[in-house]
Amino acid sequence: MKKKRRSGPGRPEGESFARARILNAAEATFADHGYAGTSFRQIVDRANVTQALVTYYFGSKEALFKEVFLRRGREIALKRQEALKALRASRKGLALRDVVACYIRPALELRRTREGRSFIRLQARTPSPRASPSGCVARSTTIPRATSTLRSGRPRRICPRARPTGA
Repeated sequence: MKKKRRSGPGRPEGESFARARILNAAEATFADHGYAGTSFRQIVDRANVTQALVTYYFGSKEALFKEVFLRRGREIALKRQEALKALRASRKGLALRDVVACYIRPALELRRTREGRSFIRLQARTPSPRASPSGCVARSTTIPRATSTLRSGRPRRICPRARPTGA
């Protein structure tokens, strides 16, 4: 039996990538113009969707801005956690250099994609972690894990000749 195609209003059949398109368009537009310089209309035009659809998924410009940061922040935090877990499992002595690399490398890898470069530009435009929602993911997940890794493993010093302060 053949399925009857819809001919009226409503959600189109099949998988929709509208949410991802909106996030990508918002990320690039916020990176180009900043939060204050970006309008909903610019994002709608760039994503080629209706304003109602953006409002449906995100509600407000502020919520969309937060979701742009959280999407990349979650991705970076997950990669950092995986790298720290692999470092702990490696059974070699923890070096401070390795722990710092686990923290920095995922953010640096963003340079490889156009969307990642937009996110880096967006971060550069945002004044401080307290002034934006971007700091919430890093503060809540990655930093405590890196700190506990440093405390638990007593990492080797990067420069063996350096003496700890106060010694």
